[in-house]
Amino acid sequence: MPRYNHLVTIAFSIVSDHVCGEDFTPAMLKEALFARIRHLDTSTDGVEWLEAVGAPCDTYEEEPPMVSDR
Repeated sequence: MPRYNHLVTIAFSIVSDHVCGEDFTPAMLKEALFARIRHLDTSTDGVEWLEAVGAPCDTYEEEPPMVSDR
């Protein structure tokens, strides 16, 4: 049975002091993303997760695992 690899995205917001966001740090991005995840986890039925992600942006079929001849 084929398996598929899907690219999905999730949006989150971040507050910074630079108009173009050039002052983002990895720590700022991580905290903003975790805050978004915590917010989505307050959904009791998980629907907010599905709405936040939406449809895949790209999909490709996974290659079947290699079977060794031993």
